[in-house]
Amino acid sequence: LCKVEKLIKIEFKKLVKKALEANEIKRQKAAEKLKQEREFASKLATKIYNESDFYTQHYTAENPHPYLKKKNLYTIINKVKIIKAEVASKLVGDAYGKTNYKLFAGSELKGDLLVIPMYNISGEFTSLQLIDINGTKYFLKGGAKSFFEINAPTFNNVAVAEGLATGASIKLALKDYKVFISFDAGNLSNTVGELVKANSNVKITIFADNDKESHTGEIHAKKAIEAHGGKYIMPPPDYNDFN
Repeated sequence: LCKVEKLIKIEFKKLVKKALEANEIKRQKAAEKLKQEREFASKLATKIYNESDFYTQHYTAENPHPYLKKKNLYTIINKVKIIKAEVASKLVGDAYGKTNYKLFAGSELKGDLLVIPMYNISGEFTSLQLIDINGTKYFLKGGAKSFFEINAPTFNNVAVAEGLATGASIKLALKDYKVFISFDAGNLSNTVGELVKANSNVKITIFADNDKESHTGEIHAKKAIEAHGGKYIMPPPDYNDFN
């Protein structure tokens, strides 16, 4: 009986070891796939951004892009550029080897697109967001979602918001603040965490979206400050309505 028990234990250990090795191989393959997708998206984002026009070639602060005008944002946002939807579609199509590739995010993107670059804390270009004249937004598949910053002289007082219009509106009100855009609620904690790593003395205020039914913005804002410190505020209406 003792010999049988020993054999069973040995075989069990072999099975456990084999399962762990299989899981590790699976994990490594998934990590490598993610790495390749992110590198691909980064290269494509860089190409799209480089092919884009400077914002002032098409619009001015007095005559802004239709999306910004709709949001009552009569301002120039540094580093935001413009690209035609058909040009962006072709670049994405060429990259994926599809001749009639369409940028699709609920509906096909149309007209002049705002091009918002994403950078990590090291300044590396990771991906981008495109916004069309109707406010339809598109992210590159596989891109690492980092953040976009609206510069200010100081790095000590920081505001973090989800979207471009919200961030730009906050910047108009808080000119001495450096404003960071996380692009969605799920990326708030990552954005705040990276900023704290870069500057432990940074004072962060999260301007959470007021998602009345889901409370998504508030939930993720709370998670971010619980993990990294700072504070959050959330007035009743959308921040851009204050602009």
